Amino acid sequence: MDHAATVRRLYDSINAGDIDGFAEHLAVDFVEHEVTPGLAPTKDGVKDFFRMQLAAFPDLRMEVADAFASGEKASRG
Repeated sequence: MDHAATVRRLYDSINAGDIDGFAEHLAVDFVEHEVTPGLAPTKDGVKDFFRMQLAAFPDLRMEVADAFASGEKASRG
């Protein structure tokens, strides 16, 4: 599996407004470690966060400048 390509697909899903498609890549027991007041630190909370962002900023576009893959992990660098 190409983890860097998966990271790019995540951003592409958000850019397309496909938050459910984005969330399909998150584990059922996903935990968000960046606290957003009023949102649960869960998969559903992250989905709500991105829906709110896209509602507030409909032209929002995220671009992966660099993606680094190592073993089972990938991150945006």
